[in-house]
Amino acid sequence: PVPRHAAIAGDRPPRYGKKIGPFTVGGKTCPSPCCDRGGQAPALREKKQSASPQGAGNLSLAMPKDNQNMIAYVKGTVAHKDTKQVVVDVHGIGYAVDIPPKTGGDLPPVGEPVTFYTHYYQNRENDITLYGFTSRDALKVFEMALKVKGVGPTLAQNIVAKLSPSQFQRAVHQGDTTTLMRVPRLGKENAQLIIMKLKKQIGKVKFETEVELSRSGAVDTQVVKILVNLGASELDAERAVEKAQKVLGESAQRENLVKQALSYIRN
Repeated sequence: PVPRHAAIAGDRPPRYGKKIGPFTVGGKTCPSPCCDRGGQAPALREKKQSASPQGAGNLSLAMPKDNQNMIAYVKGTVAHKDTKQVVVDVHGIGYAVDIPPKTGGDLPPVGEPVTFYTHYYQNRENDITLYGFTSRDALKVFEMALKVKGVGPTLAQNIVAKLSPSQFQRAVHQGDTTTLMRVPRLGKENAQLIIMKLKKQIGKVKFETEVELSRSGAVDTQVVKILVNLGASELDAERAVEKAQKVLGESAQRENLVKQALSYIRN
């Protein structure tokens, strides 16, 4: 059935000043706002009426309050994907989710279940984009980066694609501009601004993966290159080497680091 808000096109503007759409349902396009005269998002009412434990997917909505995220996560099946965007089918509605560069290859194939933790973004021209990440920690890095003047969604996505959450936390805490500048299009000035803005906050943010912020963040780049030559992505290789160094110690031989890191990648 066509969502309830499809019947109210032409009504007054949504109370919250935001809209989601257009949606394509059953071959018909519905461009109308997501809020009706009652001031409540119909998508919320639809979820209450039709959601079930056996559903094919879930869309978690939260009412926009201050800068609170409106859509917390999208859970469904992969309908389409490319290098920049994934369409997630949630009960017959396709949600376009923008993903960080070079991460599409790590996602499930078309038809398989997927969950994205999302950030609902509206720019000055009122264009709406849903940015998605496969972990809550990656989403937190993205949202923290957006708080810094001069860092927009594209640059924040580059940060998530290039640095693991632990690498980002440690670089900010230790004032490591060199690590931050490895991110494409992130120069020294932006790196310094990120450190100035976030250094006092980074230790207070609760990440799911605990990080020893005082430990050296240097990753053996030679071991990373070996893993990349063996077929691993650069980000996966860096994460695996970082984990291996933590287990074996900073002074571990490279041969042992390669073996240990490979075990993490293969698993």
